[in-house]
Amino acid sequence: NHPAEVDLMEIYPVTKEIKHVTKHLKKWAKPRRVSTPWSLLGTSSWIHVEPKGVTMVMSPWNFPISLTLGPLVSAVAAGNTCILKPSEMSPHS
Repeated sequence: NHPAEVDLMEIYPVTKEIKHVTKHLKKWAKPRRVSTPWSLLGTSSWIHVEPKGVTMVMSPWNFPISLTLGPLVSAVAAGNTCILKPSEMSPHS
């Protein structure tokens, strides 16, 4: 592979995703007010986002860096722990 191709297809999407997540994470994590049902009149309702727990990223052989680190960024930004499982077919990456 040509170094420019690696940068374009592997590194650049991951760095863009990291920049996007760091720019929007505070807004995504902020509690949101939602409408309250009439049966609970006098109270307020909010949505608080919480991590789901443990995630697993199984990367393919064709784009091992991009398709491993991209989902990892999202999983960690959501507050989850993450297990990475690289493909056995791409031993040199």
